[in-house]
Amino acid sequence: MNLAFAIGGSLIMPAYQAFLADMIPREKRGRIMGTIVTLNILATVPASTLGGFLYGVAPSYPFIMALLLGTTVSLIILFTVKEPKTKEL
Repeated sequence: MNLAFAIGGSLIMPAYQAFLADMIPREKRGRIMGTIVTLNILATVPASTLGGFLYGVAPSYPFIMALLLGTTVSLIILFTVKEPKTKEL
């Protein structure tokens, strides 16, 4: 099980960066990727507080919430994101 997480963890960032490069037009890429990083950092602050609160209520709650949110986001991506007709070179 740990091996599967290690492999997935090592592959997710290169796959994510390639996905963003394919989906964002070249002329807008820097601004959009900068915005994504900024929003990720801003989301970390309340997420840490919420995770600590949920852990205080029941230690399994943050993990259940992560599973539910991960599944929800994966389904949204699966059903809404389409491959671009032409790729940027």
